[in-house]
Amino acid sequence: MPNDSDNGIEQSPFNLKDKDIAHTGDINGGFDGASLADKLFLIAIGGEEENRNRVLLTDAGPHRRTLDSTFGLPPGVKALRYVIKFDVGEDIEIASPNYAGLEKDSTRLLAGECKMEVAGEMVNFQWEAALDADALSRQELSERWEALYDRFQQTEHLPDISEAISTLRTVVEMTPDGDENLAAELNNLGISLKCRFQGAGDLSDIAEAISFQTRAVGLTPEGHEDLPSRLDNLGNSFLDRFERTGDLSDVTAAISAQARAVGLTPDGHALLPAILNNLGGSLSRRFEKTGDLGDIAESISQRTRAVQLTPKGHEDLPSMLMNLGNSFVCRFERMGNLGDIAESISLQTRAIQLTPEGHPNLPSVLLSLGNSFQSRFERTDDLSDISEAVSLQARALRLTPPGHAGRPSYLNNLGNSFRSRFQLTHDNSDISQAISLLTEAVDLAPESHADLPSWLNNLGNSLLYRFEHFDDLGDISEAITVQTRAVGLTPEWHADLPGLRSNLGNSYVRRFISTNSLDDVKDGIYNLSEAVRLSPKMHADLPSFFINLAGAWYGFFSLSREHDHLDAAISSCKSAATSTSGNPRTRLDAAIRWAMLSNRWYPTSRNVLSAFGTALDLLALVAGLEQVVRQRYALIGEYGNLPGEAAAAASRFGRPDTALEWLEQGRCLVWGQQSQLRTPLDQLRAHNEALANRVIEVSNLLENVGSSRQHSGNHHILGDEGLLGRRGPQTFAAREAIPGFETFLRPSPCTAILQHLPASGPIVVLNAHEGQCDAIVLRAGFDEVLHIPLPGFTLQKAKRYQRMLAGELRSHGLRLHNVSQTVEPVTGRAAGKYRNKAAHDSSVHVILKGLWDEVVKPILDALGFLKRDKDTTRLLPRIWWCPTGPLSFLPLHAVGVYGGAGAENVTGLCGIVIYSISDGANPKSQERLPDQ
Repeated sequence: MPNDSDNGIEQSPFNLKDKDIAHTGDINGGFDGASLADKLFLIAIGGEEENRNRVLLTDAGPHRRTLDSTFGLPPGVKALRYVIKFDVGEDIEIASPNYAGLEKDSTRLLAGECKMEVAGEMVNFQWEAALDADALSRQELSERWEALYDRFQQTEHLPDISEAISTLRTVVEMTPDGDENLAAELNNLGISLKCRFQGAGDLSDIAEAISFQTRAVGLTPEGHEDLPSRLDNLGNSFLDRFERTGDLSDVTAAISAQARAVGLTPDGHALLPAILNNLGGSLSRRFEKTGDLGDIAESISQRTRAVQLTPKGHEDLPSMLMNLGNSFVCRFERMGNLGDIAESISLQTRAIQLTPEGHPNLPSVLLSLGNSFQSRFERTDDLSDISEAVSLQARALRLTPPGHAGRPSYLNNLGNSFRSRFQLTHDNSDISQAISLLTEAVDLAPESHADLPSWLNNLGNSLLYRFEHFDDLGDISEAITVQTRAVGLTPEWHADLPGLRSNLGNSYVRRFISTNSLDDVKDGIYNLSEAVRLSPKMHADLPSFFINLAGAWYGFFSLSREHDHLDAAISSCKSAATSTSGNPRTRLDAAIRWAMLSNRWYPTSRNVLSAFGTALDLLALVAGLEQVVRQRYALIGEYGNLPGEAAAAASRFGRPDTALEWLEQGRCLVWGQQSQLRTPLDQLRAHNEALANRVIEVSNLLENVGSSRQHSGNHHILGDEGLLGRRGPQTFAAREAIPGFETFLRPSPCTAILQHLPASGPIVVLNAHEGQCDAIVLRAGFDEVLHIPLPGFTLQKAKRYQRMLAGELRSHGLRLHNVSQTVEPVTGRAAGKYRNKAAHDSSVHVILKGLWDEVVKPILDALGFLKRDKDTTRLLPRIWWCPTGPLSFLPLHAVGVYGGAGAENVTGLCGIVIYSISDGANPKSQERLPDQ
C-alpha cells in the first residue's frame, strides 16, 4: 500500500499478514476467537527511535482473524517484535525474527509461522514481509528479480512473476541510455512478461515483451555472445503471440529471428540445441497454417539435430524429444505415413520416461503423447489407441492447476478424445464427458483467445454427435448456437472460417431433417455455400464442402420438388468429384452420388457415363494407393457393386466397350486385391522404389494441399500448387514410360483388352444388374465387342438361384464357397451331362434349366453355336465364361434341360470359368486346358 512517510518510502519494506488464525485444540464451550484482542503491535528495534504501529485484526469467518497492512520503517532497523495485546492479562510476543543482513541480501523475503498457546488455546500464526524496492540499489533489485523469477519457474505462482516484472521495470527505469547492462535488462523484462502472458493470457503482456526484446536485440552489437539467445527469445515471444492471434506475420517473424540466431551460434555452443528446437517449433506451426511441406521437413531436421546435440541426462532432453515427436505428428496428419506417427509415439514415450513426477513440463509431455495416440486412432480406428489417449490426457489435466492459462487447451484435447472414442463405442458416458470438458474449456477461455472459435466448434460437433444418437433437439439447437458464435468470432480472412461455416451449415441441415423447417435448410445452404466460396481452389476440404452442400440442396429438393434444387445438388456432387485436390476417398463418394442421382433422375443424359467413369477412375486410385490391408478389404465390400452398376448403364447407352472396360477394372480390383494382396503401388515399388515414393508424395499432395490455409492471397498458398504443377506430370510420365505400367492406376482400354484373346473360343462376360442383364462377347480377330441383351434374366433371379443352390448343397452336408473366402483357379473342365441320383425334378434341375433358357442358350444362339449340322463331326469351340456378382457362383458349365424329349444342354461344349479376362488371355492359362 502507498505510504507517504517522511523518509520517502512509498511501499513498506514489510507486508505483514496474519494469514491463518485457526483453532486447533479443544476447550469447554468452544473457541470462537473472542478471547483474542483486536490489536496487533509491530515494534522495530535498533533504529534511531522506536516505531510502533497499531493495526486491527478483522473477522474472516469462524475461528479466523486476518490482517493485511503495510508499515513504513526508518533506516537502521535490525529486528522486529510482533506482540498481541489482550484486553485482560499480559501481552504476548509472537516471534522475534532477525532483520540483520536484509540490507545486504535484498532477495530475501521475511516470512515465518509459529504455534503458541493463547488463552488456553493453540493458535497458528503465519506472516510474510516484502522488502521495499525503492530502498534497494539497482544491483540488489536485479538479484531480487532473479530470485523471484527462479521461484516462479518452480511454482508458477503468478504473484511472484508480477512482482518480478515490477522489480525489473524499476531496474530499467534506473538504467541510463548507453549503459552496457540495458540490453540484458530489457531482454529479461521481456522474458518475464512472456511468462506472465503464458500464465494469465493478457495480450498486452506479450506485446510489451516483443517491444522490450526487439529493443534489446537492437542494442546488442553484431558478434556479441548474447545476440543469438536474445534473437531466440524474441522469436519465442512472436510465436507465443501467433499462438494466440493466428497472425501469420508473427510466426514468420519468429522463424526469421530464430534462423538468424542459429546462424550466429557456433557448433558446440551450449545453447545451440535449444535454439534449433525453437526454430523447429516455429517452422512446424507455420506448416500447420500454410501446408508448406518444406517447413515440416525443415522442422524435423532442426529438431533431430537438437536431440542429437543434447547430452543424455540433460534436463532439456525430454522436451526436445517431445517436440521432435510433435513435428512427426504434424507430418503424419498431412501425409498419412504410419511410420511418422510410430516414431512420434516412440520419442514421446521416451520423453515421459525421462521426466520425473512433479516436473512442471510433465503435463505437456503427457498431453503430446496423448495427442499422438489420438492422431493414430483417427487413421486406424484402434480402440486401444484412443483409450490410451484419454488416459494420458486425463493425467495431464489433473496435473494442470485451476487458473493456468493452458488449462482450456488441455480440457479441449481430452474432450475431443472422449468424443472420438464415443464415435467407435457409442458409450453415452463418453459423449457426456466430452461435452462437459469442452464446455468448461469454452467457459474458461477469454473472448479474445485465438483458439476459442475452434473450441466452440468442437463443442458444437460433440453436441451434434449426441443429437445423432439420442435425437434430443436441445442438443442440435445448442450446437447451432455455439457454432454460430464460433463463426462470429472468426475474421473473413481466417483459414478456419470455411470449415466453421461448413459445420454450422451441417447442423442446420441436420435439424431440418428432423423438423422440415425451410428456414433451417436455407440457413444450411447459405453457410455451406459460404464455405465453398471462401475456400481456395486447392483446399483439401473443398470436396467435403461440396458434398455437404449437395446434401443440403437434395434435402431442399425432397421438400420442394423443384428441379433447380436437384440440379444444384448434382452440380455440387460433380464439383466435388472432379476437384483437383482433396481426399480421393471423399471425391469417390461424391462421384458415386453424382452417378446415382443422374442415373435416377436423368437416365438418358450422357452425364451418367461421365459420372460413372469418374467414380471408377477414383476407385482405382483409392484401391491402388491403399497401404493398409484391412482397409483394402473394406473398400472391396463397400464398392464391389459399383463396376456392375456402371457397366449396366454403359450397356444401356450402347457402349459395350466401355461396359467391358469397367467390368474388367472392377474385377481386377476385387480379385487382384484379394488373391494377391499386392497393389499396383507394390508392383511399382518393386520395379522402382524412388518412383513409387514420389507417386505417394504426389497423391498426398493432392489429398492435403491447401488445408488450413488463409483465404487472403498470401504467397504461401501457391507453394504446394506449384509443387504439384512441377512434380505431378513428371512423376506420372516417368511411371507410364516403364513397360507394363502404361495404365498404372487406370483401366485398360478396350483395344488393349481385345489383344491376345484365345483363338480357341470367345470370352463371354456376364453382368446382372437391377432391371437388366447383359452379355459382352470378346472374339479373337474382331475389333469390336458384341453386346447380347438378356431380357429374361435379372439380378433378383441370380440371387434366387444362388440361394437355392446353397440350400441344396447344405442338404448334402456341403456349402457354397463365399467369394471373400476362396478364389478358384483357372479351370478347364469339359462340360458333360449332370447326373443327379434323384430322379425327381430337384431345385438343381430348376437352376440348370433356368440358366439355360435365360442366359446360356440366348448367347449360344447369338453366336450361331446351336445352328451347326448335327451330323457334322466338327467340335464346338471353347467358351470362356467370365461371370460377375452372384453369377460367379452358378454352374454355367453344366446348364441345360436334362432328360426327356426336350433335352437341351451344353454337351460337347468346353466351358471354362474365369474371373478376369486376363486369365483367358494368359498363354500359361491356356496351356493348362485339357484337349477337347
